[in-house]
Amino acid sequence: PVLALAGAGLYLARPGTATAVLLITFQAASLLLNAITRQVVQVREIAPAFDPGSVTVNLQLSPVILFLATLVVGLGVVAWLLATFVRAARLPA
Repeated sequence: PVLALAGAGLYLARPGTATAVLLITFQAASLLLNAITRQVVQVREIAPAFDPGSVTVNLQLSPVILFLATLVVGLGVVAWLLATFVRAARLPA
C-alpha cells in the first residue's frame, strides 16, 4: 500500500503518461509483494501440521477440459468483438 500511495501522490503532483505507468508499476509491485508475503506466512504457519508432499494427486481431466472449452469460446467471442470493432471503425461517418 505504501508504494501505491506514493505513486498516487506522485501522479497528483505531476500527472502524465510516464507517471501513470510508474503508478501502475507501483501498484503491481505492491500486489506482488503482498501475495508473496502472504504465501510465505501461510506456508510457515501450516508447515508443522501439514505436509503437502504427503497428499496423493488425483488427475481430474473433466474440469481441465471444461476450462479449455470455455477459454476457446471466450477467445472466440473476444476475436469477434475486435473484428466487429475494426469493421465499424472503417465505416465512413
